[in-house]
Amino acid sequence: MPRMGGIELAEQLSTLHPELAVLYTSGYGDSGRSLKGVTGARYLQKPCAMEDLARTLRELLDSAHPAQQARHA
Repeated sequence: MPRMGGIELAEQLSTLHPELAVLYTSGYGDSGRSLKGVTGARYLQKPCAMEDLARTLRELLDSAHPAQQARHA
């Protein structure tokens, strides 16, 4: 992205929408340390196995805001 990085985008979006689930993936070795300020964000190192991606997405969606879960029940 030309004007901001993924971490900056996640921070801005989580400020505007705190219930938003964020999955950050990177091929760089920061291990997601930069995401500490983003509530509810998960990190996945690339490349990753499809099973790891599916499991991480499921965990992220299952840990979504309780109000969101109630709406989808």
